[in-house]
Amino acid sequence: MEDEGKKDARELKVICAYCKKLLRSEEVWGADAAGRSCETTAGISHGICPDCLLHHFPTEYLAIQEERRIRIRNLFKKGFTDMYGHIAK
Repeated sequence: MEDEGKKDARELKVICAYCKKLLRSEEVWGADAAGRSCETTAGISHGICPDCLLHHFPTEYLAIQEERRIRIRNLFKKGFTDMYGHIAK
């Protein structure tokens, strides 16, 4: 039964509620879903892409970016320079 839950999550398509871009991978949004065939067994969920987040919710976007910078800076302090050193400076 647990494998079915994992399978369902993999078949879930996420689209931006504003511009209809598809979430291609963890942080990559691609071409919009408009005009594409819905002949799939995948479920659909809505999210918000970074471009639309910045456009519609600029304050929240900036807060998220600052939180990300702080997390990366903390990793840098712990010695993760190979992975994030160029961003944390």
